[in-house]
Amino acid sequence: MNRPDFHPEEGEFLREIEPTLTRIRSVAGACPPNDLLMAAVSGVPLEDAEAVLEHASRCPICTQLSRDLAAHELPGVSDAEDRRIRARWEPRRAPRPTTSLWN
Repeated sequence: MNRPDFHPEEGEFLREIEPTLTRIRSVAGACPPNDLLMAAVSGVPLEDAEAVLEHASRCPICTQLSRDLAAHELPGVSDAEDRRIRARWEPRRAPRPTTSLWN
């Protein structure tokens, strides 16, 4: 495994752990993206949450990653950022028709 975006020492490390990763993936499947893993572990309702949680229960890498990320204290958001996020969560209302459907 010789990827140009890795330092040579990182490439060597990846070559060393590749057999272990292959074994884990053969049992647990491919790991989901980190944000999807954390969303599912945090209880965010997702279409694929059950599959992600099933994977995490079989994958020691994702199990440890979810523990590590859950223990990481995130910085708070500003009031403006909180309002922006909440505004995106609000259901979108369809515009009201300007003409009556009964005319």
